[in-house]
Amino acid sequence: MIRQVLDGVLHRVPRDHREPDDAFRRRQQVVGATSVVGGLVLNRTFKQQPNSRSFYAHTAAAAATWVAGGVA
Repeated sequence: MIRQVLDGVLHRVPRDHREPDDAFRRRQQVVGATSVVGGLVLNRTFKQQPNSRSFYAHTAAAAATWVAGGVA
């Protein structure tokens, strides 16, 4: 079972060469930026006191970051 999960996550998907190079690079940049910013916001979330206003605000900000990155 673990092998199946790892194969699904680590399997390299072939690039669609019909996509222009600039669109491919933009997608890579969006994924990288979303990962870094989302990770930083999530890190701040974990440092908040559970069940506090700031915890929920940071949680919402982390969710908004992932959604914005997915839409972009």
